[in-house]
Amino acid sequence: MGAIELCGYTPEQLREYSHYPEKHFGQPHFLACYTDGPALLAVNKLRTVVRQTELAAYAAFRDADGNVTRGDMILGLNRLSSLMWIFMIKLKAGRYERK
Repeated sequence: MGAIELCGYTPEQLREYSHYPEKHFGQPHFLACYTDGPALLAVNKLRTVVRQTELAAYAAFRDADGNVTRGDMILGLNRLSSLMWIFMIKLKAGRYERK
């Protein structure tokens, strides 16, 4: 699997923006709470499914010696999880317009 962009973000941007959200979006890291809106909570649920899939891929794509055989798949899932986190950050920061 080659390098891809997700929603216009390069893999490097996904990592940078998800690790430093306050710098890029004015919103620090946070824990989702039941008082957050339904959209943010739905994205958080999706993010947890992506993370579970990443862990399953890590278990599935190893050889007999324990070496990862599909690091590209695992990295892709990790970046997808980062995208979900960015969506959550932007929702929390009010960066999406309501229509």
